[in-house]
Amino acid sequence: MKAYLTAALLLLPVSAQAQEGLFQKQLTLSAAEAALRTPPPSDPAALIETLRFQVVEASNLERARVGLPPLTSDPVLDQAAARYSRKMRDLMFFDHVAPDGETFEQRLPPDEKWRFQALGENLWSGQGALDWQSTYISTQAAANWVESPGHRENLFNPEYTLAGVGTAVRGDVIYITMLYGTPTADPQTAILQRDFGDPPSDLTGFIASLEQNLTVALNTERARLGLPPLRSEPLLAQTSRTHAQTALYSGTASAGVLDDVFRRDPSRTGRLAAGFWKGSGALIWQAEKVAMDVIERWLKGQTGLDALDPGFGEVGFGIASDGSSLQVTVVFGEAHRTTFN
Repeated sequence: MKAYLTAALLLLPVSAQAQEGLFQKQLTLSAAEAALRTPPPSDPAALIETLRFQVVEASNLERARVGLPPLTSDPVLDQAAARYSRKMRDLMFFDHVAPDGETFEQRLPPDEKWRFQALGENLWSGQGALDWQSTYISTQAAANWVESPGHRENLFNPEYTLAGVGTAVRGDVIYITMLYGTPTADPQTAILQRDFGDPPSDLTGFIASLEQNLTVALNTERARLGLPPLRSEPLLAQTSRTHAQTALYSGTASAGVLDDVFRRDPSRTGRLAAGFWKGSGALIWQAEKVAMDVIERWLKGQTGLDALDPGFGEVGFGIASDGSSLQVTVVFGEAHRTTFN
């Protein structure tokens, strides 16, 4: 009778990924030896709960041997590890990439990733005539990880201080996932990133989307009052963009944008009005939400009165961003056919 013990590695720091092939170990037992071993439980619930703690304890014994501090159990990592072990059991696979395409980067829920600046993962699976006592399984898993260079690198990484363990059982097969984590060094910044997100990599596309959302939002307010929609006008838009760029880097917005409209097109007549908005810091980098915030602020002041002025029929938006701040300039004008090109 034979017992099979297998393990695999995924080491994934924040900036790099390293993966090692399957580490497999086969044990051959006599019938007498196998008979002395505890059989698989009919209901593995108690074993699964016990292993959640004992695998961490066995791992900490191995860490202590090399002078490392113990890992502390973390409930978020526990839940993620348990979910993935159940997936391996249900889909009958053993790998860091699931058949449905889930990768290690998707192991944690998006709203929990902010808590960790680095994560690692070790997997272990055993099948056959194992000794199904929790102490044996936890000790065997930790010992096998020490034998494998890549797994040992995760287990003995001094930067990992948190861990989570999840186990699943199918017949005489057991799956264990152990996640390792380094807490976020700056939780306050991480929470802001979680709530507000990072600036978009495609700022040009974001700005175009924001212009469109601003136009829609303003015209929605005008329609509510029975006013005709504002039409985007090229001269007003180009002049606004120039002033938005200047205001972003100078830190000041100026109504001189209106003088520039007439300078660029001396034949232009009629009233003009301008509005400004600047956001920085904890921005929600979603075009629709930014547009709603801008319009809400404008409607409380003179810019709102101009936006809803029935005499204005044209609009031009200028938006500039350096990836951390946003500057928005808007110019309203009476309907006019410009000679600008």
